[in-house]
Amino acid sequence: GGGLSTAGPATVSVAADINTGVPVYQRGGSIVPTRERARRGTASMLADPFTLHVALDAEGNAAGELYNDDGDSMNYAEGDYDHFSLSMSARSLSSSRVGQSAYKGGHVTRLERVVVYGLPAAPAAVSCTPEGGAASPAEFTYDKDAKVLVIRNPGVAMNKGWSISMEARDHAMQGRDHVMQGP
Repeated sequence: GGGLSTAGPATVSVAADINTGVPVYQRGGSIVPTRERARRGTASMLADPFTLHVALDAEGNAAGELYNDDGDSMNYAEGDYDHFSLSMSARSLSSSRVGQSAYKGGHVTRLERVVVYGLPAAPAAVSCTPEGGAASPAEFTYDKDAKVLVIRNPGVAMNKGWSISMEARDHAMQGRDHVMQGP
């Protein structure tokens, strides 16, 4: 992922061909959940993990939603689905259940990766806290030129609430390109 930022409104010309691919733009202030494994259909994706693409706005905030069901039946009409609100503010990303949704489909998917675009400085540490659980450190990398933080395997399931905190670091350490922390 590139992670280039453009203040809008603007017209941007980029190369897009069979070799370089087509660029994808995401509005600052949004969170987009994706499943990134190539599959032939939705049925084979049910247990695939999620990646969250978090594009921060000028204030460092973002919001989005995740809706998940079995992708096949009409059981969602009886409440058999998950619906979560995703938000980031003050260097904390969280997921909380919306309403009384409760997906009984049996596929507990995990969060595989979080990509935060526009984070101005590397965090000193990243910790993940599942709903009802204890905080644990997470492995991450930070690209200071692109201002992109990647958190790998945060250890939270997408069918429950959770939070991920990015601890601010002191100014003396902000120039490092790559920071990793793990259990």
